[in-house]
Amino acid sequence: MKKTSLAGLLFLSSFLAFGTAPAQADQGWDQYLALNPDQKAQLKAANEKRKGPLEIVRQDKDQATQDLANQVLANAGDAVLQPLLNQVLDDMQVIDKSDDTYWSSLLNFLTPTQVAKLYLKGHQPKNPGPAAPHPPGPHPSFKWDAYFGFNPVTAQQFKAADQARNAQMKNAREDQEAAIEQLNQLVQSNAADSAIQPTLTTLFNAIQTEHQTEQSFWGATLPGFLSPTQMAKLYLHRHPPKGGFTP
Repeated sequence: MKKTSLAGLLFLSSFLAFGTAPAQADQGWDQYLALNPDQKAQLKAANEKRKGPLEIVRQDKDQATQDLANQVLANAGDAVLQPLLNQVLDDMQVIDKSDDTYWSSLLNFLTPTQVAKLYLKGHQPKNPGPAAPHPPGPHPSFKWDAYFGFNPVTAQQFKAADQARNAQMKNAREDQEAAIEQLNQLVQSNAADSAIQPTLTTLFNAIQTEHQTEQSFWGATLPGFLSPTQMAKLYLHRHPPKGGFTP
């Protein structure tokens, strides 16, 4: 096997920090982004501050999700599942908060145009394409309501809560996609910062709304009428561990 070069390692490190091809790896990136030396240093510090802790939290969430799946399959009770479920949801909240804080903090030392270019590097406008495949699971005829332990009342409560959540998420995601498309057009037309800033605000508000909606759904709405076991099964059905989840 060939040894990875130092340049390759630096590229990979920057890739993980940005979630896409890094600024440092592109020959024309510095000129495109027009960072001054102070901005370069501040951006590097922001990326380093975010990367390490965020990776730890993501690993913790992955492990807690797998532990939750193992305990559900072992028919553990509410007392065992509740702390694991709390851990997963807490990690989700930390990840969302880190994302929100990171992008808003960049505006403290970068211009709206620079932030827009950075964001678009990893979040290009979506093109219509085939739907993503569903994660592996039981046969389509599997009776999920029975598995979750829903009675007619809880089934109706869940349906109403889920419909409300889906409507909010749909609106937030449509706002995000529209803002990303508009940002892309503004950047390509060399629009002024004053024109780009409102669209950035709309984008980041929509992302925060999506995060808050998901957190409220799992952290406040569902605990009002579902048990920890029911919530754990539902969470794993929608957010399975990396190896999948099959009851």
